[in-house]
Amino acid sequence: MNTPKVNASLQASYDIQYTQDLSEWRGLGAKPKAHRISSLWGAENKSRVLDCGAGEGSILSILHDKYIATDFYALEISDSALKTLKERKLERLRNIEKFDGYTIPYSSQFFDLVFCSHVIEHVEHPRLLIRELKRVSRQQIFEIPIDYYFDVDSKVLHFHNYGHINIYTPSLFRFLLKSEGLHVDSEIYASITKDELQFIRKVSNYQLSWFEKYTKMGYLKKQLIKTLIGQRRYLEYYTQFYACLTYETGEMTCFKGI
Repeated sequence: MNTPKVNASLQASYDIQYTQDLSEWRGLGAKPKAHRISSLWGAENKSRVLDCGAGEGSILSILHDKYIATDFYALEISDSALKTLKERKLERLRNIEKFDGYTIPYSSQFFDLVFCSHVIEHVEHPRLLIRELKRVSRQQIFEIPIDYYFDVDSKVLHFHNYGHINIYTPSLFRFLLKSEGLHVDSEIYASITKDELQFIRKVSNYQLSWFEKYTKMGYLKKQLIKTLIGQRRYLEYYTQFYACLTYETGEMTCFKGI
């Protein structure tokens, strides 16, 4: 089976994506994302760490300054993001590669850890990318947005504006990972921060109303919902982000030919 290529129109949108004036938003989001990655990472130092889908390096630069790893590496599909990332001149960032979306140009088990934050929801063939990430690393950290809600199919164009072509709940994402032979070692559920919410308020009244519905609940209302639907269902539908640390079990439960 030949490795697929990223859709040409999708690639073109990625190439110019990071020229848009959204650096403030990416910077706000990078801080809690980096914190969740570091929480899952733990205290153990790593020798080689890969950021797959590094964007302009907002998360990578925080982890580079915060964590001791001998070598950092980055893969990114967007030309505009690569330009910004290179301009950061991170001391221990050993190599930056233009990514074709599916083929990772490193040998098996080359990395101690690879993190892939807010990438899988953009990928046309997520299983193929997950298999490559599993091949080149001993541990993996994933984070996805929890975009699912009732009637989400009525907002296809809305999510396509963000490049989100896959919609997950935490359990659906775990199913994907487990069916590809990965064990979920630890996990984090998270909600949008106040700073991010304030930014959304500034730029879009529509998004504010949607996020307020799910995030700006009083403590008692949250507790009431948890009581009514249970803790697991609350986490499944009333948080905005899901992150997890995985490693390969050695068992492949999905057909390799997909």
